[in-house]
Amino acid sequence: MSNSKLRPTLPTVAVVFDSNQIKTFFSNHYIRNNANNLYIDLSDGILVNDHCLSNNGFEEMTINEGLYSDRKTFFRKYIDMIGELSNDNNTREWWGSQLASKNRFASQLPELLIKYVKCANVIKDKSFDNLLILSTDPILLNPFRKIIKQNGIESISLKRYPFPFNNSNIINFFRLIINLKNKSSASLRSIKLVINQYLTLSKKITYVRKNLNPELIGKLNDDKTYFLIKTFAYKRSFEKNGRFIDLFFGQLHEYLQKRGEVVTLVDILDKYEEIITKINSTNNAILIPYEYFLSRWDGLVSLLKLLFWRCRINKINFFGYDVSEIIKLELKRSGVSLNQYMYYYCIKNLLKTISVNQCFLTYENIAWENMFILAFRDFSPKTRIIGSQHAVVPMAAAGMFTSKSDSRIKPIPDRILTTGEVPKNILLKYGAYTKDMIVPSCALRFEYLSAFKGKKRNQIRNILLALEGILDVHKMVNYTLRELSHHEKFNLIIRTHPLLSWEKIESRITFDISKLSNVSISTNPSILDDLANTDVCIYWGSTVALEALSIGIPVIYFDMNTVLDYDPLFELKNLKWVVGENDSLDKVIMQINGLSDDEYQYQVGRAQEYIDRYFHPVTEENLGKFLHS
Repeated sequence: MSNSKLRPTLPTVAVVFDSNQIKTFFSNHYIRNNANNLYIDLSDGILVNDHCLSNNGFEEMTINEGLYSDRKTFFRKYIDMIGELSNDNNTREWWGSQLASKNRFASQLPELLIKYVKCANVIKDKSFDNLLILSTDPILLNPFRKIIKQNGIESISLKRYPFPFNNSNIINFFRLIINLKNKSSASLRSIKLVINQYLTLSKKITYVRKNLNPELIGKLNDDKTYFLIKTFAYKRSFEKNGRFIDLFFGQLHEYLQKRGEVVTLVDILDKYEEIITKINSTNNAILIPYEYFLSRWDGLVSLLKLLFWRCRINKINFFGYDVSEIIKLELKRSGVSLNQYMYYYCIKNLLKTISVNQCFLTYENIAWENMFILAFRDFSPKTRIIGSQHAVVPMAAAGMFTSKSDSRIKPIPDRILTTGEVPKNILLKYGAYTKDMIVPSCALRFEYLSAFKGKKRNQIRNILLALEGILDVHKMVNYTLRELSHHEKFNLIIRTHPLLSWEKIESRITFDISKLSNVSISTNPSILDDLANTDVCIYWGSTVALEALSIGIPVIYFDMNTVLDYDPLFELKNLKWVVGENDSLDKVIMQINGLSDDEYQYQVGRAQEYIDRYFHPVTEENLGKFLHS
């Protein structure tokens, strides 16, 4: 194909990954201004700020509306597809992968699938003369080229190839070479990542073996049968008097200690050395970091298994299109975490030291949970496994839902105890669980809410923006700042997530909040301190929304129009409003302020009823379900 500005055979498609490629496209190709020139933005606006598009007569094609707008349909097909893959790859390595756990924070597969299918429909329809696809994810490049070729459409090259290398067959050959090079680079990055994980884990294994108080291990007796709790340890998990406060299981520790011996296996999520020191000084629990039961040899064996494991992925149809290549590439990118995979060996070695009658773990279908359960099934099949659904269950938490095709083979607890009736019903409605598998218990993490009195209604002035722990939350921040930064009548408090500090997202924020007198970052350790001064809470996927509603604070959900629904309150209509990117936040606040006192109190009451069904109280009876369900 010549690089001169000749009119190309119509229709034509170009896939663009940076703004320089846009300029190259327009400098190398003749485009008729009166043609039907369209572009599809898959870059969240990153590549759209180039005047070349509008100056050359390209209009954006909106493909969100009317195309798979029913999120539940997409959700069901996605769950079923992963179920089919699980049946074809029922191995420990597969269950340790981010794809198998459908981890919304680690795998981008749902977003990749919907972007591909939407563009494939447009390409198949051919209702354009020239089409630009703006994307920042190279995983989609080769699949796009294939679907373009299958539909008999010309794919424009954005590189200058000198004669005689500008022949289309030669260009396709070079593309094949580049594709192989990219795949090799991705494989090398995966290998490097796993090796680095092994080196980091080896350091922790060495450190914990040298520095953990030997009296903790000396307390274990192989003649006894134990309750085992798997939880997490932060700095705030330890009081100054040496007491350990489990932020996930709360009162369950004391409840079990009255009935038998308890060992707590912890995953350290703060500075490792500091937490080991605190563990050594703990006086109310036997805490053992999970790395203690690992060896460097276990790590090396696991490293080699992961490096040589190959997933079997046949032709996978999704909404009528073969997406097997996208799945393969995303599996390579998201991979298998060595740290999580090692939980299999941790439990295997722990069971050589003690016998476990019942074990309790947080349950979200994260990869480490699968390894944990598989090890018990292999080395202590009589141990009863109880999974605690400890947070919220939005539809985006796809890992919490099983399909009919994988429900018989998936590593799963004997029982899943939910925080209340609402999450139980959600799991049963959208998952393939048997009715006796899910038992409503109590909200161990949210017991403190029962002691907090409801707030008196105020006209909205103080607004709390509750952030999630992933980078995409910057879109909600930018929207809120855009809507409120010029309104001095409102005070905006931004509460960051423990896993994502403000410094990590600040570069993605289009406003300098240091210059905004009505905007601040919360430094309060307790969410209750922030809620005490809040008149309305804006959220995307945070559990803070439920905490706000529980004390009578109205909430506003920011809908990012993601393929999966992140709203933990997706079933609730009361005391809740929804805004999107193009909506006026000021108008919504005016609507809330404009409610009559009677209507407002009615909304508060209905919302409170829902939260009470979502979070059951921590009582002796509900705690007993952990032992007797």
